[in-house]
Amino acid sequence: MPICAILLQCFNEHISYWLLRFLLHKCRYIQNDIEFYNKYICILEQEFQILLPEVYQHLSVKGFELNYFVMKWIMGLFSEDMSKTMMLALWDLICQADVYILIYAIVEIFRFLSLDILRSN
Repeated sequence: MPICAILLQCFNEHISYWLLRFLLHKCRYIQNDIEFYNKYICILEQEFQILLPEVYQHLSVKGFELNYFVMKWIMGLFSEDMSKTMMLALWDLICQADVYILIYAIVEIFRFLSLDILRSN
């Protein structure tokens, strides 16, 4: 679902505009700077290997890269593949902290799904 539509479902037009502007401002360097994005993905992969080695190994063996999932999440500010509640909680994290906090949020999403991932072919 588009970010604007989600904001307009939750807030009036004025607040939606300022929230969208703030979110895009906070995340613009991830979305627009490919070098920063690549550095971000490298840090994510390092943390992922340390915190969830079995899941990382399983995905690697199956031929999946983290970038396959994460790019869609970051570029769309988690507006796809997430429940509205989860997405708003992640937006709240973005607003309160540095964008690097999303690395740990992404790792926790994979931790939550780890049993399903490890069972999958």
